[in-house]
Amino acid sequence: MYISKYWGNFIGGSDDSLNLVAFLEDQKKEEIPLSEIFAKIGLDKQNWDFRQTIEYLEFTHSNGVDMDFHFAIDVITDLAAILLECYVNGSVNLHDLDEYNTPSRCIRITATPEEHNAMDRTLADFAQNPLSYDLHEMMDDEEIQEMARDVEALRKELYESAGRNRQYYVKAEDMKNLLPDWDGANGCIATNRITVEGCKVGYCYREKPDGDWDSGWRFTAGDESDAYMDDPSNAGIYTLHSICNSNPDIIPLLNAPYNSAFVRDENGIFQQITDWEAPQSGEEEQMDLLQMCQMWLEDGEYQKIKNALEQIPADERTPEMDSELARAYIAGADAAERESFEKALELLAPHEAYFAEDHCWNYRIASAYYYLDQEGPALRYFEKALKARPGDEDTLEYIDDCRRRLSLPRFSKNFRERTEAAWEKFAEQEAKLRQIMDTDKNQERGEELVAKCEEILHIAFEDISFEMGFNGEKHELILTPEGNKVKLFELVYFQKHAPKEILEHWNILVGRQSVENIGLRAGEWDISGDDVQIWLEDISENRFALETYCEKLLPMLAEEEGRVWWMLTTLTDQVLGEIPHMRYIEAFDVLTEPKEEPAELLSRLPDILKEKSLDLSH
Repeated sequence: MYISKYWGNFIGGSDDSLNLVAFLEDQKKEEIPLSEIFAKIGLDKQNWDFRQTIEYLEFTHSNGVDMDFHFAIDVITDLAAILLECYVNGSVNLHDLDEYNTPSRCIRITATPEEHNAMDRTLADFAQNPLSYDLHEMMDDEEIQEMARDVEALRKELYESAGRNRQYYVKAEDMKNLLPDWDGANGCIATNRITVEGCKVGYCYREKPDGDWDSGWRFTAGDESDAYMDDPSNAGIYTLHSICNSNPDIIPLLNAPYNSAFVRDENGIFQQITDWEAPQSGEEEQMDLLQMCQMWLEDGEYQKIKNALEQIPADERTPEMDSELARAYIAGADAAERESFEKALELLAPHEAYFAEDHCWNYRIASAYYYLDQEGPALRYFEKALKARPGDEDTLEYIDDCRRRLSLPRFSKNFRERTEAAWEKFAEQEAKLRQIMDTDKNQERGEELVAKCEEILHIAFEDISFEMGFNGEKHELILTPEGNKVKLFELVYFQKHAPKEILEHWNILVGRQSVENIGLRAGEWDISGDDVQIWLEDISENRFALETYCEKLLPMLAEEEGRVWWMLTTLTDQVLGEIPHMRYIEAFDVLTEPKEEPAELLSRLPDILKEKSLDLSH
C-alpha cells in the first residue's frame, strides 16, 4: 500500500479511522463519490471548515450499530490519504486500512475538481494552524505539530504529484490479481493514455529503478508527443498489477533485465528493441527541461515547475535545477508565505560555491532572505548580485530598501529586531533561570523552567526546540534545529548575537553536542552507544545511510515504535553531535533484527567518520 508511510499513526490510527473504514466497507460499492461520504456522515454541514466539529457526525451501520466520529479533521486527513492511494494505484484495499476487522475488497473514492481544490485548502490550513483545531484537545503541542508535518507531506504528494482526480479505465471492481508470484518492487510509471484513456501499451522499457518502490518499468501508448511527455500531470506512479489488468500481454515481459525495451508491432506482438539504450539525463535533456521551466515561469505556471523538478530525486538534481525550483517557490509565493521562502533557502544554500559570481543565484537567495525579514544577509547577497550585473534596477531598489529597513524603526518587527528583544528579555530573566537550575536538586521545577525560557525564546521564534543544562562551569542553552537545515540559519544568527554579559554565565550552543560515554534514559529504558549496533553505507560523497539495531529496545519497538526512533536518533545526536548528524547522515533506519555482516557500535561512529577524514566540529 503506497500510503503505508502515513497510515496507522496520526493519520489512519484513530478510532475515527476505524469507523471510517467500517463505513466505507458497509457501502457495498466499488466507487464512492466524496460528496456522498460527506452527506452520509454529516461532513457537508461543516461547509469545508473543519477547525471545530460543529455537528454530530455519525452513521448507522447495516448491522444496526450507531457509529460516530469525534473530530471532523480526523476524517478529512484519513480521506485525503485514501484519495492519494486511489490516485497512485487506482483503488484502495480496505483490508490494508484495517487488517484485523475488514475483509479484502478494493474500492475507489472520487472527487470533483472543486472538492479536490477545497481539500487542498483544508489540508494546508491544518498544516499551518494545527493548534486551532479541536483535535488539539486530545494531543499535546508536539504531537499535533508532528501530525501537521505528516499532513503537509501528504498534501504535497496529493496535489503536486497526483495533480488531479482521474477516472481510471479499469474499474476497481474489475481488478484481478494477475501477479500472485511477483516478489520484487511493484511500482512503475505509465501515461494517462493507458490508465485513463484505455490505450494499449505500445512501447515500454525497463531502466534502473528510482528507489525501493520502483520496478524500473515505464509504459506508454507509443504515440505521446514530446510536449505531452514533458507535462508531469500526464503520467503517474502505479503498480504493475494495475497496468497488467488492462494489458495482460505485458506479463511475459516483466522479468526482462534492466535496459530492455519492447515495441508492439503491426500484428500486436511485442518485439524487443535490440540496440536500445536507457534515456540519459544528460546536459541536453536537462537544458530542455530548464527551457520548459522558463516557459512555465513566463506563463505564471509555478506549480508545473515544482511538479517537474520535484519528480527528480534531490540527489540527482543539478545545481541549475535546484536554483530553478527555488525560483518557482519564490515567484509563486505571497509575501507572508514563509514556508516557500524557507524552502527556497534550503534549495539554494548548498550551491553557494558553485554559483559564487552568478547574478541570478545571488538575487534569488537574497530575495528569500528579504521576505523572511532577514535584511542583513539579504543586503549582502543583493550586493553580490549587483556586482555580477551592474546597474540592474530591480537589484538597486532592493538594496536601497534593505538599507532603509535596517536603519529605520518599523512597526512590524523583523527577525533582527525579534532577536534583540529576546536577548534583552533573557538578560532580565537569566539570573532567575540560573537560580532555578541551581536550587532544583529534586528536579521538581523542570516544567516551570522550560515554560519561562520558552516564553522568552518565542519572542524571536514561532517554533523552537531547546535544552538546558550545566556543564560544571557554565549554564548551557542548546538550540536544536531538529534536522531542519533552514531553521539552522536563524539559530546560528540568534546564537551569534547573544550579548557579552549573558555569555559570562551561559554557553549558547546550536545543536546537541557530542558527549563521550553518554547514555539516554526514558522511563525504565536506559541505553548507551555501546548498546546499539550500526551499519554505515555510503550514499554519495560524504553522505551515509545509518542502520541501527538495539536488542534492549526490541520489547518497546513492538509497542511504541515512534519512541524507539526518537531514542535512537536522539542518542545518535548526543554521540555524534546534532550538526554532524545532519551534515553526514542522509538516511536513518531502525532494524528489528541484526544484519548478517559485521556491525560496529554507535559509540564508535565519531571515530569511524574521523577515519574517513570528515570534520565533526560544528
